[in-house]
Amino acid sequence: MELNNVELYKRIEKLAKKKGIGVHKVALSIGLNRSAIYSWKRVTPPVKTLIKIADYFNVSVDYILGRADSPDIEYHIEKDVQKDINNILDVFKNQTDFNYEFNGGNIANFNKDEKEIIISSLENTLLLLNFFGNKKKSKKTTIPD
Repeated sequence: MELNNVELYKRIEKLAKKKGIGVHKVALSIGLNRSAIYSWKRVTPPVKTLIKIADYFNVSVDYILGRADSPDIEYHIEKDVQKDINNILDVFKNQTDFNYEFNGGNIANFNKDEKEIIISSLENTLLLLNFFGNKKKSKKTTIPD
């Protein structure tokens, strides 16, 4: 991925403004010199420093890098969980002879009725994740791009 340094700087500046501080204060808070973040318009910062910035603002590094639209870490975790559940659902729905293994050990051989119960439970879990995810989004303020 080609990192656009000016956009990186703008994201950090926007997060700082939302917090009511300048980027120089952010830099000092994470142990950098006062003008370090300004220099990122021309020079790519080290990954460890990007992680410190993300932690400081409680956002994902993907958001800092412009790879995610939402600064909300929980949003990304929820999306990962939803993706994992959809993958499991796909396996349950599309495999006829299903034998579930975990860490190399066989723990279950599900019959048709058991598979249907598990599929229904996973689908309901997705519905609940979507419901509560949408409810949280309506209460949170996001930083517009």
